[in-house]
Amino acid sequence: MTSTDNDNTPKPQDAAANLIRGKLQAIYGTEPDAIQEEKEIADSGVHSKHQKYMAELMSSGKSLPDIQVAWHEYYQGLDDVEKHQVWEEFYEQQGRVVQPQPAAETTVTSQPLGPVYEALQGEEKTNTMADLHKKIVKKVNANGKIQKKQHVKSIVFSLGFASLFTGLVFFITNNERFITPFIQPSVNAEASPIITDGSSVGPEPVIIIPKINLEAPLITDISDNSEEAIQQGLENGVTLYPDTGKPGEKSNPTFFGHSSNNLFNKGAYKFVFVRLHQLEIGDTYAINYNGVQYVYRIFSREVVEPTRVDVLYARPKEVMSTLITCDPPGTSNKRLVLQAEQISPDPVANSTSTVPVEAERPAEIPSNAPSFLSQLFGL
Repeated sequence: MTSTDNDNTPKPQDAAANLIRGKLQAIYGTEPDAIQEEKEIADSGVHSKHQKYMAELMSSGKSLPDIQVAWHEYYQGLDDVEKHQVWEEFYEQQGRVVQPQPAAETTVTSQPLGPVYEALQGEEKTNTMADLHKKIVKKVNANGKIQKKQHVKSIVFSLGFASLFTGLVFFITNNERFITPFIQPSVNAEASPIITDGSSVGPEPVIIIPKINLEAPLITDISDNSEEAIQQGLENGVTLYPDTGKPGEKSNPTFFGHSSNNLFNKGAYKFVFVRLHQLEIGDTYAINYNGVQYVYRIFSREVVEPTRVDVLYARPKEVMSTLITCDPPGTSNKRLVLQAEQISPDPVANSTSTVPVEAERPAEIPSNAPSFLSQLFGL
């Protein structure tokens, strides 16, 4: 019973006693966790009846929840003195654990561990602070900066990816430059000189160049010399430039063909004249037109600027024809011009030229079609 004065006010010594009782209740109201007790026994062995009881629970084969319940019931059944003893053992163990450890890592052999602490102990063995430190050091150096090796890997990867992307874009937009050496025209022509007597041939207009194994259709119905009209004709074959005459006339019919064009552009004749640069003075080619085969022999070969439009209308020979393509293949920098005179049939029988006296002349000789990049962005 609490001592009081006549006015029922608690005495100071009773208040102090109640404070101590409250603190003890707070300390002993809960028990050390079963896992902590198990670790304590594993580290220091069995030294009291409490530890003996826990050791029996550990070896009983019970699950962790069952061990926790049994330990709680056991602890609650102890008086304050015995509870105090349990906590003294716990604090003693904690004090032992926090003592400085030797610098060298050692393996401690102890009695068999319980099911819970066994897993925890194994995790500690494989994940010591030293191990974690080594792993961290491998990733970063002082001040948290990335190691030089990581810098190099990052730079190499970035440069490699950038180079691959740039190369892919460059190939897509300029593939005509790279694939030109591997392109072959059609294989329908025989590799032999052509000399005919003017015998009739099929009605389809075609050009045949034996030396480069080429046979391709002629587009002869282009009436507009605009760049757009010429490019449409070039998509379907070798194109006769308007107002330069016709085969079988006393004129200079001029024919254009692509030397190399972008794979993404339309048309099946992007590379029809890709090997035209292999022709030399003295080589021959034939043009079938209106059922007659006209044979020509090259007498002039030159590379000119795109502005040299005079080659479209020049007539150094009375009866002749001209072949033109872009040069070098895959570019539109210059134009290769091959002039040839008619050698078969006899040009004396050719009709009068139908070329207008004052034909409208373009500013430049036609070129390859716009590149894929130009078409994509309207450049």
